[in-house]
Amino acid sequence: MKRKGILLTFLVLTIFLTGCTGGVVTPLTDEAKIENVIQEFCLALSDQNWSKVKSYCVYGSEIYNRLVELEEAWNDGVFVIETCGGGSFYVDDINYIVDIGAININGEYAEAYTYLTSTLILDNNIIEEYYEEGWLLLQRINNNWKLHNSSETM
Repeated sequence: MKRKGILLTFLVLTIFLTGCTGGVVTPLTDEAKIENVIQEFCLALSDQNWSKVKSYCVYGSEIYNRLVELEEAWNDGVFVIETCGGGSFYVDDINYIVDIGAININGEYAEAYTYLTSTLILDNNIIEEYYEEGWLLLQRINNNWKLHNSSETM
């Protein structure tokens, strides 16, 4: 009887610990990993979390270097928009929203077509929105996808 109790306890624990999925964990596909990297990149950029933003990029790549310049301008307080009338506004905040279209993977490289909405909140609470679309180019490094370039079409 004691043996049946131990066996029953073991079975209950096994079912509990493996959960409803039967303990099978489905690994993320490369497409899902790429989408996650792009989404997390945009979230970090919206938060101006520069070290996290750069961690999603290939070190020394074109996009990485552009982010270094953007970080310096942001930290120096010179992130300004000039108006055609000669005025200028300081950018207080930026929010990025990205939609991802086609993803093409070729070995260790991939490209993802993205639609980016940038919302800028200026010093006088004027809100400006900019729309861009184009390819983000990624490279797989140690089984992680990282951004290394972009080509805007609009």
